[in-house]
Amino acid sequence: MALNLLTNAQGNLAIDAIFPSGTRQRTVTASAPNSITHGDVAGIVVGSVVTCTGLSGTVIVSAVTESTGVVTTTGGSGTATVTDVATYTLTISGSLHTGSPGQNGANEVAGGSYGRQGVTLAYPSSTPGTEPTTNAQNWTGMPSATVTYFGLNAAATGTTYYLGGGQLTSSLTVPSGATVAAAIGALTVAITA
Repeated sequence: MALNLLTNAQGNLAIDAIFPSGTRQRTVTASAPNSITHGDVAGIVVGSVVTCTGLSGTVIVSAVTESTGVVTTTGGSGTATVTDVATYTLTISGSLHTGSPGQNGANEVAGGSYGRQGVTLAYPSSTPGTEPTTNAQNWTGMPSATVTYFGLNAAATGTTYYLGGGQLTSSLTVPSGATVAAAIGALTVAITA
């Protein structure tokens, strides 16, 4: 099965951020509630979770403005401490879809015990390039469905942080209660520059 990551600004930013651990650290040069400024925001991706002195709760990146170095956040509380180091961690979850997810993660499987599964990838040897998954996924307790697409998300639920998706090489007819299992390397991601 193969996934072609959509060619869009968010997908391209995600290339560097999701390999291999998705963690980036940057020194805070200025801050305000829901806003952190850095000299360099390369590799910081929408959907990343932010940890930093002065911040509490779950703080998530909602926008990155490269021209100004400003990272806009939602959730949590507090203000980042200037000169401290902010850590940005992006965790990728794989989703299954019964039709094209488009650019917003539409047509995701729902029902049964279905839930997104964690996805890890090796750092690409070249971009563009194709990389296999380095972990296995098991979507258990599936509802009855015909799965035709796979997607990548920067959140375990919801459509706010959908990164991209593509059509499977062949559709899967899944009976109710079944498990859709993808072994290590069974899913591949085509990274486009």
